[in-house]
Amino acid sequence: MSNKPITLSDGKFKTATDGTALTSINANSINSGTLSAIQLPVIPTDKGGFGVDVSTGLTDGYIAVVSGGAITIGPTSPPLISYFTTNSAWTPDLTAKKYTLMLVGGGGGGGSGRQGMSPLNFGGNGGEGGAYTEFDVFPSEVSGAFDIVVGTGGAGGAAVSTNDTDGNNGIAGNPSFIWKSVSTTYLAVAGGGRGGDGGTSAFPTQVYNRAIGTFDGGAGAVGGTYGYPPLDADEIGRAAGGGGGGGGHDILNTQAGSRGAIPICRPGTQSTAGAAGGGNGTNGTAPFFPLGPGGGGSGGGSSTFSIGGSGGDGSNGGGGGGGGASTNGFNSGNGGNGGTGWVRIITYYN
Repeated sequence: MSNKPITLSDGKFKTATDGTALTSINANSINSGTLSAIQLPVIPTDKGGFGVDVSTGLTDGYIAVVSGGAITIGPTSPPLISYFTTNSAWTPDLTAKKYTLMLVGGGGGGGSGRQGMSPLNFGGNGGEGGAYTEFDVFPSEVSGAFDIVVGTGGAGGAAVSTNDTDGNNGIAGNPSFIWKSVSTTYLAVAGGGRGGDGGTSAFPTQVYNRAIGTFDGGAGAVGGTYGYPPLDADEIGRAAGGGGGGGGHDILNTQAGSRGAIPICRPGTQSTAGAAGGGNGTNGTAPFFPLGPGGGGSGGGSSTFSIGGSGGDGSNGGGGGGGGASTNGFNSGNGGNGGTGWVRIITYYN
């Protein structure tokens, strides 16, 4: 581009000599360093500009901010990342450009296994994982202070100590949400996972409707009995994983539990199922990335000569694993607890 006088007409840059419109500047030629006045021309104040050579000072990491009839040269501001793992309060900074809200609900607790001498003695079902919600909000859409409620995980079903008794159901996890408690106005919600049913002497009938959010929570796995092993909890994309099912028995033969799920987008170490003979399921783990949706706990193994294996706890909204079944005279395995959810808010200034 030749060094010709610049004027502003009809919202476009034009050269005074040939009228050719300058509608854009090729960003590929601006890699780093200070921009020259030819690349970023001075626009006179009588032509709608500021009469300032804004190229001065525009080096790596600096921006030109136009506000209130003035141009300010300054460094870019990094985003502010706020983590909440307990109930708190949040007041949006209205000088920001936007906010990204991310929430995970609490996971459901796993059901405990059955204690009995029936031909069919099922382990407990795994709890559901909490939902994951994410979206952007702009300063014009919010005002004043908000309350942040972090969903706690549901408790696992208690072990059974009475002969010929079905297992106890796990408790549902609680939702995580951002709201104004005075006006009951909700800004964002991530649903909590449902608790897993306790093991019985009949085939499980529980239906996992999945915790509701931008991405629904992972379903738990139903408990098994000998000849009908519990399957691993289904893989889940971006929400917290469901818990594994507990192992069952037919009085003579024991069975291992199944594994809890981990989210594919934020992988961690998958929990390990409890072994046949009363092995405990391991806990779900947090993902490799900070505060991502977590994994579900695994189911405990059944036993015919000792107590049933306990289900593992969920992590970061993951569901608890189901407990293993036992025979009369021995406690069944308790269900694992659901993992507590979390809230993260990223405030962007540029």
